Amino acid sequence: MEKLKWLFIALILCIGFTSCSKDNDEPTPEPENTVLQKIFPNGMPKRIIENGVFYSFNFDSKGNVVAVIIDSNYCPLEYGKFTVDGVEYDIKFNHTGAERTDYIRLGKNGFVSEVLRGDNIKYELKYNSDNQLSYMNYLKYGSSILEWTPTYKDGDIVTVSSNGYTWEYAYEGKIPNKYGVNSYQVIYNCALPVWFYYAGLAGMPVKHLPTHRDKEEMNWSYDTQGRPTKYKNPYKEISYDW
Repeated sequence: MEKLKWLFIALILCIGFTSCSKDNDEPTPEPENTVLQKIFPNGMPKRIIENGVFYSFNFDSKGNVVAVIIDSNYCPLEYGKFTVDGVEYDIKFNHTGAERTDYIRLGKNGFVSEVLRGDNIKYELKYNSDNQLSYMNYLKYGSSILEWTPTYKDGDIVTVSSNGYTWEYAYEGKIPNKYGVNSYQVIYNCALPVWFYYAGLAGMPVKHLPTHRDKEEMNWSYDTQGRPTKYKNPYKEISYDW
């Protein structure tokens, strides 16, 4: 059963990866007065390395993320009103190298409610009253193939259910998540690509850093300022550059 769980997680990670057009642009400095400051009140990482893939961001003067750099691939976002099949979206995410354009619709809370990918994939997202991600439906050609539902206690995800599997999370020592780090894919087994969260589009973080998923340990390393620099479980790891 445990082996089947990890095969399922591997499928989630494979689903979530995207590739974009190549560019060598360096990330621009993090702006002031943005929703990102609510998610990352003590500053956000300049770069995230998840499963060997590098993520960083470019911003405009208003604090909007205008490009996601994935490894050396430059993926621009455009803000406006875009109508596809009679549905209005707020952001266009261009995958030049992959010859694909994705459209993102925001909810009243300012976070993603729907993503229409150019390859007949759709994400549907919901949030709880604290604006934390509480549901994701992953559809292909209009049919649901993955549903993800967490339960929260005191601002932390304590269980995750997805397609018949359930994981339990523990937060020993109640380590405050002062820097807002998160990964729905690697930590919480959700197919949502990591860049959505760090672009300020996928809700608020958990209150504490998880230490266990079922019986497996989740280990964190920190720099001299107490900022997380690495997350590691027996199978995957994430690094944070500040």
